[in-house]
Amino acid sequence: MSKTTSSANRSPWPLILGMLLVLGVLGGCVYWQLQQGPQVAATAPAGEIAGPIIFGGEPRAAEPVTILRNKNYVVGYSEARRDPLWVAYRLTGGRHPSAPRPKVPFQPDLRTTARVTTHDYERSGYDRGHMAPSHAIGACFGPEAQLETFLMTNICPQLHTLNAGTWEQLEKLELDDFATRFTQVWIFDGPVFSDRSVDLRSNIQVPRAFYKIIVEDHAGTPQTLAFIMPQNIPSDDPPAKYLTSIQDIEGKTRIVFLWQLPKDVETKVKSSPARSMW
Repeated sequence: MSKTTSSANRSPWPLILGMLLVLGVLGGCVYWQLQQGPQVAATAPAGEIAGPIIFGGEPRAAEPVTILRNKNYVVGYSEARRDPLWVAYRLTGGRHPSAPRPKVPFQPDLRTTARVTTHDYERSGYDRGHMAPSHAIGACFGPEAQLETFLMTNICPQLHTLNAGTWEQLEKLELDDFATRFTQVWIFDGPVFSDRSVDLRSNIQVPRAFYKIIVEDHAGTPQTLAFIMPQNIPSDDPPAKYLTSIQDIEGKTRIVFLWQLPKDVETKVKSSPARSMW
């Protein structure tokens, strides 16, 4: 007669070891997530507004973007183009402290798979052009916020004549004039690409132009300024020369802005260029 072992007499150790193994794996996953938290792209559901930073709804791009939320600006980043497609930020008025450019290197953004580095721009003929401006973010929100503007996900290839010329003129107006007069302003900006793009190292696409949308709402009715500036414009051109409509920007970028506004308001602020600067 063969001898059998009842379940009551079986050793509990295999079961205990199995449970410990499962708990160890789960614990390791939790620990990895905690360690990786700041390095994982915060991808927002479509239509979610990122607090007070974005006015009128998070921009909707026709191509995939990774949403990267920083303390005082938000990026819609294209892994394929290795550029931000849009950057949104808010500037506040009042007395601003000085915000000298920090002596720090540009940093790769570890939340992306592209991992663009500052070295990808070396000897390219292009500046590392900030989309959320370093000085304005630092002046409004302090040095820690300013350091975040040196992430490479906030950078596009810009010719120096644009970066240090008309584009910089407009950045100064945003902070020193518009934000002070209206208490706060909201800004969207980013690149405009052509069908035949030039690439830098690591397949970073070079834009043919840049857009900027500025919104103020101090009286309860939004007013907007919209610009498209080609890369090769003269450095001393006034920004007003490049006024356009938001509708024109949307057509050239395939990005929809301010879509959460009431339809009649959205149509009004998008359809016609401003006749002059504020």
